[in-house]
Amino acid sequence: ANCLTPGKYLVIDESMNQWLGTGMPNLKKVPRKPHPIGQEFKTLADHHTFCIVQMDTVSDPTPKEYDDDPGMRKLTATVKRLVKPWFGSGRTVIADSWFGSPDMTTMLSDLGLYSIMQVTKRRYWPRGMPITDIVEQVEEADGSFYTMRKDSGSGRIFTCAYRDKKVKAFISSCGTTRLTGQRTFIGSGGQLVTIQRPAVVDEYESHKSE
Repeated sequence: ANCLTPGKYLVIDESMNQWLGTGMPNLKKVPRKPHPIGQEFKTLADHHTFCIVQMDTVSDPTPKEYDDDPGMRKLTATVKRLVKPWFGSGRTVIADSWFGSPDMTTMLSDLGLYSIMQVTKRRYWPRGMPITDIVEQVEEADGSFYTMRKDSGSGRIFTCAYRDKKVKAFISSCGTTRLTGQRTFIGSGGQLVTIQRPAVVDEYESHKSE
């Protein structure tokens, strides 16, 4: 954080440090990972250089900064620690559905950061923006989308449900639904299909962790 000035996009994800057979603290097993046994970290990377610039340990019993803040979930406290050096910088945080929630979007907005995150957990959906209503409004055609917006004391939050073979939902405090990006894939009939994507979806897909 002191040696590198990141670009516009800060990408948050999980990383595993592979176990090589020697003693290792905080050892855990995460079956879904390519190297399932090792140390797990929550990491923040600069999309411009692909450098990981912040790391936060997982399964460490020692309380960390923000863990004891009233009403703050552990995951929200973790993200707040990761982005701390860039409070108020106006950068955009990109994260997958493990991190995506209205609380996370609001917290980042209050810290002077924008965000675009995928969201899947029904219990994290914004009040007044029910997931079933949004998803059911998306038509069957690939590329169809539907959006809802909610204004709060922390600023604007909007959600976008978008069909790309299946419906994906995103929660964001920035971006637009103007059709800008394109995606080409092989359709069910074996033909190449090209669809346009809303700008907020294209921005997420272009900068998410690989």
